Amino acid sequence: MRRRVLVTGGAGFVGVHLVRSLAAAGWDVAATARRAPDALTAAFLAPVAERVRWLQGDVNDAPWLTAQVGERRLDAVVHAAAVTPTAEVERDATRLVIDTNLTATVTVLDAVRAHGVPRLLVASSTGVYAGDGDAGTHTARHAPRREDEALEPRNLYAVCKLASERLLNAYTEIHGLQAASLRIGSVYGPMERATLSRSGLSLVAGLVAAAAAGRHLRVSHPEVGRDLIHAHDVAAAVIALLDAPRWRWTLYNLASPVAHPVREMLDRLAATSGLSWEPSSTEDADLALTPDRHRDAVDLSRLAADAGFAPRVPLADGLAHTLAWQRLGDDPDPAVVAAFPAAPADGGPR
Repeated sequence: MRRRVLVTGGAGFVGVHLVRSLAAAGWDVAATARRAPDALTAAFLAPVAERVRWLQGDVNDAPWLTAQVGERRLDAVVHAAAVTPTAEVERDATRLVIDTNLTATVTVLDAVRAHGVPRLLVASSTGVYAGDGDAGTHTARHAPRREDEALEPRNLYAVCKLASERLLNAYTEIHGLQAASLRIGSVYGPMERATLSRSGLSLVAGLVAAAAAGRHLRVSHPEVGRDLIHAHDVAAAVIALLDAPRWRWTLYNLASPVAHPVREMLDRLAATSGLSWEPSSTEDADLALTPDRHRDAVDLSRLAADAGFAPRVPLADGLAHTLAWQRLGDDPDPAVVAAFPAAPADGGPR
């Protein structure tokens, strides 16, 4: 019997990779989005279109979402709808950030509980770790971040993600749900672009755009590290968890076990493009990084133990893959987009 999954935020950067990979793995996918998928999304999902059904609506509309869940005999729900904001969006659209990143989680939890969906995965963020420790430092830790560490998130997005995790924990205890949160790291890869829900693009997206344009960059604090994870690895981890016989935890890290310094990303891109760069003071920088943008490596032992998963896409392959996507241009041929591989062909073993 074909398995059925509902993915919220299916037209978003992470969501579209989830939809494509789940459908390619044989799942029948219902994907929610506030707006009809645009031409680029349709082209990217063309190879799996027969397994994907779009549901246009707002995940915060509780009656609508509950009805959508109830109409399908779902095996799982993956809640990936989110607003990824800049500091300005957090200031100017505070309620929107809270509604989408926190309140919607309650709506999803209630819908899953009402209709007895066997499994729920909720996308969280390793951004919850960013406020822990000494603010303003980027000193590498001796050990990766573990899920059971004390946390002190310092922006609205991270506060909402941490609150969502704790609400999920409460629902599992009170209502007996089989649900888990995924603390996802700094995601990069094809299909990342600015949208109404994603105003804050990844650091990699900016570097790849500069590489495609052959720019020279002056960069401050190039030793700052990021917990990078390719979007295809995110989708692969979700599938591995959904296939796993049991979940022993309600929280899993999903990011790089190594904090890759920006210097490494720049050097790798410079080796394969016209990009060049030099260290700079913050005042003169084209890319003004600050120590508080550092993201530590994370411990993946829970994910390995329960799902047998480890990231497959090496940084060099992931950057080359993302650069190839960038070089398709702003209005790529739909046939080229449909044929573009979801992951680099030379990914390493799991």
